[in-house]
Amino acid sequence: MARRRVNYYGSLSEYKESMVEGPPGSESQTWFPSYGFPGLPKPQFIGNMPEQLAAFDDNINKAGLPAIGGVGYTETINNPLEFRGIKDVYIKPEFIKEENYFRNDADSIYRKAANKSSRDSRITDHQNINDMYQGVVSGAAALSKYFRKPFRVLSSDKTILPTQANNKSLVLKIGDNIRPNRSIAGEGSVYIRPSRNGKPATTYQNLNVRVSDEIATFAPDMEPMNPKKWANTFMHEFGHNLGQAHPHEYTGGSKKNSILSYEAPDTNSKLLPADINYYRTTMGYNQTPQSIRQRIDSTGGILPNAPVVAPEQGLKYPSVLPAPIVKKKKNGNKK
Repeated sequence: MARRRVNYYGSLSEYKESMVEGPPGSESQTWFPSYGFPGLPKPQFIGNMPEQLAAFDDNINKAGLPAIGGVGYTETINNPLEFRGIKDVYIKPEFIKEENYFRNDADSIYRKAANKSSRDSRITDHQNINDMYQGVVSGAAALSKYFRKPFRVLSSDKTILPTQANNKSLVLKIGDNIRPNRSIAGEGSVYIRPSRNGKPATTYQNLNVRVSDEIATFAPDMEPMNPKKWANTFMHEFGHNLGQAHPHEYTGGSKKNSILSYEAPDTNSKLLPADINYYRTTMGYNQTPQSIRQRIDSTGGILPNAPVVAPEQGLKYPSVLPAPIVKKKKNGNKK
């Protein structure tokens, strides 16, 4: 398997400098040129951004007015607040493994084992894997600016976590174990398992390394996956990791102003206005008193009233935030 250099997004000083006031010369609000696509702010710290204006007319928004329609699952409405206390994120790309690289070789033991277990005889091009990895790195770079914490992308599934990963860290595992013969690009867990015995909290998502094959086979008129599309997919799935739902599935959810919506446009590694406003609210940047903010940041997300711990389903804080839109029970953690 080809060896890869561990990719950490920038240096500590670089990412801190980029997030003090946003990237140099960047706008912090949606703007509307005389024609063409609305202008979206470059990735920058959400806590410094004003309330965002909707970029598009949709079922509940009017372009130019404050964007609404970000939706969180009832059980995980406090995931963003918990995540605010996390100091850094380590991303383990478990799709970078020998089994995937040897899928190009029809005679390899990995290929034969995959054929036997899944009845999937197609061979995945190495480029699919490389494009996915590049997309994850690009998405991680953007998220590190939005949330003002480093997202460190490791080189493969075998890379050992650095010693500085601790109970203030989050490990995000990205696998590829999506069933064959599905055109779905990704799926994400909506729970963060809490830190145990000083070890990092964990969550996971899956990206479908073979979705490009699916498109080529079954939908040749569609644009194939590329690093930019993988970056958007990764950021969509990370929204699920923070407890966000698909807003287009809800009466009060935005169809075009959230990257969690299937009807939203590609954004080139940018969050959409309803996403930013959702995080400003759920992370406490637009309403939480300064004393509470300091307590959150200094204690790793622990509010003055102690949280309830559900070991297999993450932390659930007593509600101090607006109630989410309630939806009928449905398995909605997949893209």
